[in-house]
Amino acid sequence: MRQGYVAFGVLLCTALGWAQADRNSQLRSAPFLDKPPGTRYKHRAPEEMMPVSDCEKLAEGVEHGDVLVSFCKWALTSRERLPKLQVDEKIKRSAPGQYGSQPVETISMLAHYGDEMVRYSNLKMSGKTTKTPILEYELNNGFLSTGELRGALEAVLMDGRNTSFKFAKDQKRGQGKRVLVYDFKISPGDNTSWVLMGAARAVPGYKGKISLDGDTGQPTRLEWETTELVPTSPRMDFSEEIDYENIHVSENNELVLPVRAETRSSVTNDDEVTNSLTNEITFRNWRVEPK
Repeated sequence: MRQGYVAFGVLLCTALGWAQADRNSQLRSAPFLDKPPGTRYKHRAPEEMMPVSDCEKLAEGVEHGDVLVSFCKWALTSRERLPKLQVDEKIKRSAPGQYGSQPVETISMLAHYGDEMVRYSNLKMSGKTTKTPILEYELNNGFLSTGELRGALEAVLMDGRNTSFKFAKDQKRGQGKRVLVYDFKISPGDNTSWVLMGAARAVPGYKGKISLDGDTGQPTRLEWETTELVPTSPRMDFSEEIDYENIHVSENNELVLPVRAETRSSVTNDDEVTNSLTNEITFRNWRVEPK
């Protein structure tokens, strides 16, 4: 089944805080295309890359900018308050078939979120324990995780410093909850966070929406999709939606965490043949990692 589609990775670099170190790791490239495969990156805290003081500038002139400032300050400092976490993660993969969307496989795992990168254990493919080298490669090189915990939110902030957020709409959700939605658009030249990796590597521009709790500024949803690419060939498209909720991870600790995500990727080759893949991701039973 795994041979029936062509996937590519979406590697989150700067927003996770990678700074060049040496070339002894299996980590693939930085967003800058002149960095060779094998370059290793060290973790840096988000506030080292974007000071909290920049949050006021980010929201300058934006309607309901106070909520955007609250989100910015929360996102840049929340990682330092996170305990080590684990969560039961499941990915349902599907691809277009003759009669509509067809299931490819289901991947389940225990995800461990620590000081730097996410790692996985108890890996199962379609219910069977596996140590498939291809699957482990995908897990470790960005094919299955795109910074849902915090990295994607940090990326939007850091890349958005050179562009502008625009207030889009005011929504009411369940129990009278007020949610404010902001649009953003980032060019390839302002993207310091994402690189698409497949047969080739490309830096995308991207656009999207972020939905924030009107009282706290904490995120409820992030949507983004790639626009233009540098270089432009082969054509690669990617989009993602992430839903966040307040989750009790222990008796006295409630955190904003992802509960669902969906990614859609496609590659179009020189013959105009497009291969597409959808990942439906669920996060269940967030808890503090046992010591």
